[in-house]
Amino acid sequence: MDDIVENPETLKAEALGIVANIKTNFVNSEGLVSDSFPPSGRNLIRDFDDYAPFMLWFGEEGFIGGQIKRFSRYVHEGLPCFSGRVVSFRCNEYLGGLVAYYRRTSDDLAMSLIRDACRGIRKLLVRQDKICAFHSRRWNITPHIADPRCGSLIEVLIDNRDLVPQHYDEALNGLRRFIESPDFVEYGLFPSKDYLSNTALQMLSKLNPLHYPRKLSPLAFTDGWRASFSDLFYLIPMGWEAQLAKHNTSIMYALIAAFRATEDVTYSAAIIWWIRNFRMKMLEGGGKSFYYLRGRDSTFKLALNFPAVDCLCDTYKFVECEKEVLDLACNMADFWLHKRMKNGLFPMYSGSRSDFLDDQTDMVVSLNRLHELTGNNSYREAANQTLDSILKYHKTKYGFCQSVDENCNIVDPTVDPKFNALLLKPLILYLSGTRIYDDDLMQKLMQDR
Repeated sequence: MDDIVENPETLKAEALGIVANIKTNFVNSEGLVSDSFPPSGRNLIRDFDDYAPFMLWFGEEGFIGGQIKRFSRYVHEGLPCFSGRVVSFRCNEYLGGLVAYYRRTSDDLAMSLIRDACRGIRKLLVRQDKICAFHSRRWNITPHIADPRCGSLIEVLIDNRDLVPQHYDEALNGLRRFIESPDFVEYGLFPSKDYLSNTALQMLSKLNPLHYPRKLSPLAFTDGWRASFSDLFYLIPMGWEAQLAKHNTSIMYALIAAFRATEDVTYSAAIIWWIRNFRMKMLEGGGKSFYYLRGRDSTFKLALNFPAVDCLCDTYKFVECEKEVLDLACNMADFWLHKRMKNGLFPMYSGSRSDFLDDQTDMVVSLNRLHELTGNNSYREAANQTLDSILKYHKTKYGFCQSVDENCNIVDPTVDPKFNALLLKPLILYLSGTRIYDDDLMQKLMQDR
């Protein structure tokens, strides 16, 4: 079953095919990697870190440098801006891609853009020592609402304090505001929206049994009047909820980074408090996608589970804690292994009969983490089988498609440039022969942020 995975030359050919696709078929008329195929006018600047580090690993410095030189028209105050909006949790991918390129090349333009981005964060997004969810260029306002997904941006600033030391304390201050918030102290989880000092709105959120329709996600719309509507819609205090990923896991990754940088027990205590509450309120074999104070129950979705597995693995590796934390990660992985389809791929959610490409990619990495930390070969074997099945059943003449069912029939033929680029992640892991936790660069490459 694992014949492709066991052949390095085949793996290399698959990887180089993706690299070639990114450089040619996925590039739009502006010379930027498009966010869709066939290429459109929309690009992946907001997801720069989802392809730049992998392309650099294959020696594509010239291509990535060319992308950077074309970014200027999509940047406002040093940050990616689309439909009149700068969104904090989109900035970490842009900044992370620039950092990856600078560390590879020492390029002056990249360093200048990194500094511009950090100044833009301070000017547009930081309010009350906390990074807010977004800045509306349309209305020239930054609502005093924080989104925990900005934890990934905080993590980037902490991890790259050698490049931008003046923003290090700012990042730690913002992180402390999250762990000192009354909601985290009481519930041990991070709500999807934090109204900062506005206790009245926070209370309304706790009393409201209504929640955002998932297909009408605030900050998701990017075109015309719908973006304006989305900005206003986001301000409404809908029902209190804590989403597992990437809302809660983003702050957890930032806490792990802060503990590694400072060894301050304040951060390790917050990590353990979160794990305790996650186990009590969200973990039932797999991790529930959401925790609600009132109004509804939640489901199990793979895309919101593997980041938690990775998070627990990193906690066990880098934070002083009991083996029980690793056991929780194993239990979550085992929950999904029992639901794996007969073709070796994982369903999108519990009860589904089809998969999603990006979920498979990241589960391969998660299972390899567990193999490294536990020595259990069954995790490596499952990872091998999943990667083998991706390469066999998702491949089309245009690239790797979005979804196949349990019988290996293509359900969604969409070829997404971003998710094709992310497939390079496990291919690099296997081609390098390097263990994730034995190498700093490999740790960065295998992150899911």
